Amino acid sequence: MKEKTSNSEENLLSKYFYDEELYNSTNEDEIDIITLRYTLFECRKQLLIAIKTLLNTEFAYGKVELREDYDKLKIECDILKSENNLLKNNFEDLIDNCKILIRQTTDILVERNDYYSQWQYAKNILTPRPDWDKCSHIVTYWQNLSIGKTSEQLVDVLINEITQENTEEYLPMIINNKNVFIKVL
Repeated sequence: MKEKTSNSEENLLSKYFYDEELYNSTNEDEIDIITLRYTLFECRKQLLIAIKTLLNTEFAYGKVELREDYDKLKIECDILKSENNLLKNNFEDLIDNCKILIRQTTDILVERNDYYSQWQYAKNILTPRPDWDKCSHIVTYWQNLSIGKTSEQLVDVLINEITQENTEEYLPMIINNKNVFIKVL
């Protein structure tokens, strides 16, 4: 901030500061000491301002990179930004594809479970279940033999009973709702 000075001081300053004849003259009576001190003070202020400006400029330009380095770094930064954008786009596409695959997999699993439940239902309804109680009058002790057994095990029991009675060369059969033993030749 510049100090306020009066017009007389400015006139004196401009008169003596730029007057080369004043400093070249050998007559010391013409030189005003107060004016010289004031001029010296102003010169020192200007010198300090110039030094401060120089230091600030050096400090500011100390952080500055060379233009070639800046251009290289800018080009490299632009390349990296474009690659980053490309990778982001690829990643977003991949996420979308994964979501589609997950949705399709979920749909397939639901459809598979539906088909399995339909198959179970059809198997239970469409598979003929024999009435095992009809075997009770053909095979003796059928009620005791059939307790707690599956259909497959009951078929095995029935085959064993038939083959054991076949040792006598008779095959028991039901004809017209009657038990008939047929002799095997």
